[in-house]
Amino acid sequence: MAIVDQSQAALRDHYENIIILQALLRNSTIVDLPERYVWTQALRHNSTSSNAAQELADLALPIIDISCLAENDSGDPAAKRRVSAEISAACEQWGFFQIVNHGIPKELMDDVDVQARKFFALPVEIKEKAKYDVNLKKDKAVCGYNGRLPRLSYNTPWMEYFSDRGEVETLTRMIWPDGNPTLSKPLQEFWENLHRLGKRLLEVVAVELGLEARFFSQLFDENIYHRSTWRYNHYPACPRPDLTLAMGPHSDPNLLTLLRQDAVGGLQVKRAGKWVDVTPVPGALIINVGDALEAWSNGRFKSVEHRVLVNEHRDRFSAVYLMAPAENQIVGAPPQLIDEEHPSLYRPFLYGDYMEHMMSIRLAGKNCLDYARRYEATPQQATPS
Repeated sequence: MAIVDQSQAALRDHYENIIILQALLRNSTIVDLPERYVWTQALRHNSTSSNAAQELADLALPIIDISCLAENDSGDPAAKRRVSAEISAACEQWGFFQIVNHGIPKELMDDVDVQARKFFALPVEIKEKAKYDVNLKKDKAVCGYNGRLPRLSYNTPWMEYFSDRGEVETLTRMIWPDGNPTLSKPLQEFWENLHRLGKRLLEVVAVELGLEARFFSQLFDENIYHRSTWRYNHYPACPRPDLTLAMGPHSDPNLLTLLRQDAVGGLQVKRAGKWVDVTPVPGALIINVGDALEAWSNGRFKSVEHRVLVNEHRDRFSAVYLMAPAENQIVGAPPQLIDEEHPSLYRPFLYGDYMEHMMSIRLAGKNCLDYARRYEATPQQATPS
């Protein structure tokens, strides 16, 4: 896209911070986005035809009440079996579902939202004291504040975020000497709550697969190293939402993702080749299957493409916790999930190798999982429905 107001060219640096760019677009005559934020037509196109609009409007992610899956294990056994079956069905049919009555206090989530918004409202030069370092080795490339996404020269997401795999205070001390406990403490408590909840959900899916309950959750025990990452996202309002995406179509590489989105919406899940809106539900968390869980389950549970749209008038915020095993963890379907009717769909792989592969390519759709796919399987077996 051409720059209409050439006098602003210096401020539209190729790697300009997204917030500075947003302010420039709001306060100038420029109507086009820098080229690197303009997504290719095929990726931003909504393939929903007018004939299918009503059909898709009637589709909605499963919403599951998990109050019976309390940490104290006091839930009714029959209710637990029913809810576990609902979770299993959602993982098989959608790869996504929403949960309510999950036990994380609303007051904590609200406080996290307030504090995170305060962080993103800080001047860019303050936030960038904790900025992402492009020179870090790849296993730390997601850590810190990032509003420029310097690794990307095209199809760049319209977003900023801050993220790490350790204590929140590790980042906040880069800006405030005392670590800003007003910000760091509620965020740390929130991520720890999500971690415990994620372990409970992994125990449910393990049992539903016919595995020992702690088959997955033991990978995330205390004092066990793992690659789980927390991230808080800010998707600024954009004057040209028709040209860009907040996050392009992709599947998550990890085991399980837990997401809290705000009331603005914008998350879409691909269903039968069509994009379905994930309607915000107050207090709910969104859960989705990652590539590692699809491979571990021998394709029974599906990691599904999803994307995030930008809003022309409203900023959007989300908090995400990605549960991922250690780099040296072998990911592969156990023998009890492989038989003549269910041949092995994916070769075993080290999770670290998978992440190296993901970092070496431009993630688009489910292209990353092709890394481990066994193509000798029939097309019907090898291609997730």
